[in-house]
Amino acid sequence: MQGRIDLLIELGMISARHGVLSNQKDKHRLIAILKFKDADACKNCMELSEAADWKREINRVERLESYVIDAELDV
Repeated sequence: MQGRIDLLIELGMISARHGVLSNQKDKHRLIAILKFKDADACKNCMELSEAADWKREINRVERLESYVIDAELDV
């Protein structure tokens, strides 16, 4: 796993956050927020992620959204 993270950083990922919501029996929601230095970095990292050979089948509904951050506040 660390090798993949290092490669994503090399490709231009600058930040990642991960969370799990598990308030229903036998169900959970995963949210991952990835930040990239530019659009090309995003494209390259997504291609790497989509090409990965994951270890197990995951039943999921996937939704990808792209945003441009115009302001950020860390408190």
